[in-house]
Amino acid sequence: MERRDISNCRRTNKSLDVIPDSRVTLTAEAAEKIKHALEQCSASGVRIIAREKERGSLSFSFYLEQEARPDDLVLDEKGFKLFLDPSSTRHIKGIEIKYVETEKGSGFAIVNAASGCGPG
Repeated sequence: MERRDISNCRRTNKSLDVIPDSRVTLTAEAAEKIKHALEQCSASGVRIIAREKERGSLSFSFYLEQEARPDDLVLDEKGFKLFLDPSSTRHIKGIEIKYVETEKGSGFAIVNAASGCGPG
């Protein structure tokens, strides 16, 4: 199974769409950017990996993939899937995924809704 970083593919209403199990919230713009990347790369879903760093902070990675692994939690979102491995699921509850554009570039930002904290 090939794994691609979502930022390696070209990507082309700010209301929030909530995934049914209420673990993850995506802005409409983030959902559209993900759908576009999936179409460009012929993938069916995005793997979200959350890893703990020093001092308890979290690092999130996104990869385009074709299918879930046997032990994944799979969330359906507007025609695409979010794949979460068991070690990441405990870290994603309450996060919000946004697509942001700044002078320095553009990409996805994760906000922990429970703490109000984003990447820093």
